[in-house]
Amino acid sequence: MFRTSFHLCLIAVAVAYQPFKVPKTPVQVKAANAAATAALAVLLSASSPAGASTTAAQISLDQIPPTSISVQIGDLPVLGKALSGTYTKVPDGSFSGKPSIVIKSPEDKVKAVQNLATSGRLEFDVNGKIKTHLDIDLAADEPGVARVRVASELIPKLPYKNLASSSSSPTGGRESAWNIVTNMGNGESYYYNVKSGVTQYERPDKF
Repeated sequence: MFRTSFHLCLIAVAVAYQPFKVPKTPVQVKAANAAATAALAVLLSASSPAGASTTAAQISLDQIPPTSISVQIGDLPVLGKALSGTYTKVPDGSFSGKPSIVIKSPEDKVKAVQNLATSGRLEFDVNGKIKTHLDIDLAADEPGVARVRVASELIPKLPYKNLASSSSSPTGGRESAWNIVTNMGNGESYYYNVKSGVTQYERPDKF
């Protein structure tokens, strides 16, 4: 079906721009241009959407709250086959029907694994009841503490501060003489004590 539509679109574009031996009337010119524009629009819409990421895993969310999850990542190395399957709240074998959530591996698996290994970044395209793109960055600047940043246009601004906030520590304690100063150009930070005038790059013990 797609191949036939594709060929028809190409023919429409070619015919619209082919020179005719008989002089064209203004109406014919407009009709030809309209046909070419429509055909090109179909061709473009049939390809991948602009800005679509081939390294994003696909998540289809078709039911809220979910009752079953189908993980289809058997084509990924190491743990792909072990983690693939359908997970439900009912005993195995008694579930029938369409899963609430379907998770599929990225189109470009090699690049996705490289992104995770070299920059700690994961991507997810969510479709169905909710449509969004998730960028997930993982970082561990110090042993024992991992920070996860999830970016999505659907995440609202929250009023509270905690250890996951952009500030290094939650507010509410005693006022400190130390201030942190960050260079917005290169992201480097240093610490300045307003009482003693001391400036240092190392994080103070009582910051």
